[in-house]
Amino acid sequence: MKSNRLRDTGYIHFVTCVPCTSFLLTFRFGLFGMNWSGSWGEGLEELGPEAASFQDSVRGCTSRGCHTVGPASCWGPGVTTRKCFSTPPQPTWRPPRCADRCCPWPDGGSGGLPEGSQSAAPPLSVCRLEDVSEECYPFFCLRHASSSKKRLKGEASTVKPVGKVYSGHLPVSVRCLPTFPFVKSFLYVYPLCFGGSRLRSTQAATQVVLNVPETRVTCLENGLRVASENSGLSTCTVGLWIDAGSRYENEKNNGTAHFLEHMAFKGTKKRSQLDLELEIENMGAHLNAYTSREQTVYYAKAFSKDLPRAVEILADIIQNSTLGEAEIERERGVILREMQEVETNLQEVVFDYLHATAYQNTALGRTILGPTENIKSINRKDLVDYITTHYKGPRIVLAAAGGVCHDELLELAKYHFGDSLGTHKGEIPALPPCKFTGSEIRVRDDKMPLAHLAIAVEAVGWAHPDTICLMVANTLIGNWDRSFGGGMNLSSKLAQLTCHGSLCHSFQSFNTSYTDTGLWGLYMVCEQATVADMLHVVQKEWMRLCTSVTESEVARARNLLKTNMLLQLDGSTPICEDIGRQMLCYNRRIPIPELEARIDAVNAEMVREVCTKYIYDKSPAIAALGPIERLPDFNQICNNMRWTRD
Repeated sequence: MKSNRLRDTGYIHFVTCVPCTSFLLTFRFGLFGMNWSGSWGEGLEELGPEAASFQDSVRGCTSRGCHTVGPASCWGPGVTTRKCFSTPPQPTWRPPRCADRCCPWPDGGSGGLPEGSQSAAPPLSVCRLEDVSEECYPFFCLRHASSSKKRLKGEASTVKPVGKVYSGHLPVSVRCLPTFPFVKSFLYVYPLCFGGSRLRSTQAATQVVLNVPETRVTCLENGLRVASENSGLSTCTVGLWIDAGSRYENEKNNGTAHFLEHMAFKGTKKRSQLDLELEIENMGAHLNAYTSREQTVYYAKAFSKDLPRAVEILADIIQNSTLGEAEIERERGVILREMQEVETNLQEVVFDYLHATAYQNTALGRTILGPTENIKSINRKDLVDYITTHYKGPRIVLAAAGGVCHDELLELAKYHFGDSLGTHKGEIPALPPCKFTGSEIRVRDDKMPLAHLAIAVEAVGWAHPDTICLMVANTLIGNWDRSFGGGMNLSSKLAQLTCHGSLCHSFQSFNTSYTDTGLWGLYMVCEQATVADMLHVVQKEWMRLCTSVTESEVARARNLLKTNMLLQLDGSTPICEDIGRQMLCYNRRIPIPELEARIDAVNAEMVREVCTKYIYDKSPAIAALGPIERLPDFNQICNNMRWTRD
C-alpha cells in the first residue's frame, strides 16, 4: 500500500522550537513495522502522504477562495480545525478553483466546519507524484499541545504559522506537531536517516534558509484575486489574467476573444486612442495584451511609482472601452492582415491543424483568431456579450511583480474593481468538454522545400499528478537544430540519432497543457526523402522512454528542466506572468522549492510508468504539411506505437 512506502527505511526527526528547548521526537522504524511518537500532546495522528518541505506562511481565507503561499499549517489563522486523517484519500488530485468550495474534503462535506466558515485550500504539498490525492496535506498540522481529546474531534484550536526555515530532506514522515502560545514562529527541522540502500548517517543535516520574495494573495468580496511579489525593483509589471479564451467560444462567435483584445486599445469613455497612446508613451511604459485558448491577458510595464496609473489604465480599458463601430470596422482589416501573417508561419499552421484533428468538433479544435467569415461578421453586440458573460470577478486575477507593495495594490484593486465586476449577473459558464481523437491531417504540397510534421498523444491538464513526470519526459526528448554544436555529443538520444543520420533540419518536443487535457509530442522539419526515417526514429525513442530509460538520463533531464524553469523567471514580466497563470491554473502560486522537490521526486521508474500510460499503444494525432508523399500510412504509424522494427 502507498501508506507503507517508507517501510524499508528508518527515520528519526528531531524537531526543535527556538528559543525554547522544547522538542518533539518522532521515531519511525520500518524494519520492525513500528510507529511511535512521543510529545507533550495527546492523540497525535499521522497525516498521510510523505512530504519534504514546507513553505513560508499561511494567507487568510476569503469568501471565494483560499490561497496559501505554502503548507506552513493546516488552515488559516483563527479557523476551526478538523481531525488529521491517518489514511489519505485516493482520487486524483485537482486544485480547488475559485468558484468551488474552498476546502474539498474526502467525504464531500466541509470537514466539520460550520456552513459559511472560511478555510484555507489544501496546498499542493511536496510528495511523490503517484501519492498526490484529493487531499494534498501540508507538512505540519500545528495546534495547542494543551488541547484535550475533544479538540481532535473538530473543535477550534489556535494555529501558529511557521517561519522561513525549511527542511531540505526528502522524504520525511509527517506528524502533527503541537505548539504553545509562547513559542515563536521559527522552526528548525533536523532530519536524520538510516537504513535503506544508501548510508546517510555521515551526511550533515540539511537546512535551507530561503531568501526569496513572498507571493501575497488576497481575494476581494467580488471574487477577484490580487497576487503580487515585491522584489524591490524600480520597475514593475502589472496585469489582468482572465480565465476566458477561444475555448469559451462557439462556432458562430469564434474569434471574439481575440477581436476584443484588439479593441481594448482603441479608446475608452475617458480616453481616446490618441490620449491612451500618449499617456503610455509619456510614462515610458509598455501596454500589451494577448489571447490564448484558455486565457486573455492585459498587462503593463512601468516604473514602480507609476503603479497606480497603470492599474487605472488597465481597469479603464477592460471596463469602459467604447467599442465604436468605426474602430470595429477598421480593426477587421488589421486582424485579417494578421491572419495572413500567421499563415506564413508554417509552425503556427501545423499546430492549428494538430489541434483541429486532435480535438475534432470541440472548442480546442478551433483557432484563436477565428475563421475569416466570423471576423467579417463580428459586431459590437458580440463583444459586449462576451465581456458581460466572461469578465467576472472570480475569473480575473490582478497580478503584479517587481517594485510592488501588496497593500497599495490591494487598495487600488478595491477602488477600481471592487464594485464594477460584481455587477455582472449570471452564472459563470462551465468549461466546455474537449475529447481527444487519434487522427491525422495531411496537406501535401510538393512545391514546398521541406515537410513540416507534428505528432502528439493526449496528455494531462495543469493540475494532474503526472504533469511533472511528462515535463521531465519532454525534456528527455529535447530539441535540436542544425545550427547547434555538439552533434553526437548531445545528451538527447534523439538528437544524436538525428545528427548522425542527417534525418531532419530541426525538431522540438512540446508539452501543451490545458485545464483538463493536453498534447505531448514532437514537431519536426524534414526533407522529403527522410520523413519516414525521422518519424520511425522518433517513435522508437518514445518506446525507449516506455521501456528502458536510465536513471542517469532522468537525473540530467531533471537538472535541465529546473534550470530552464528558473531561467524563464528573469525579470518582473515573466514573474508576473507566472503568478497570473498559476493563480488561474492552481488557485495559488507554487513556490520554487516545492516545484524543485516535485521534479526531484521523479525517477526512471516513474518516467517509464507514465510514458507507458500515455504513449504506448495510443493512437496519435498527426498534422503534416509539405512534400509528405513518403509519410507512412496512419495505421502503420499507430502500429509503431506498440512495437518498433530494428
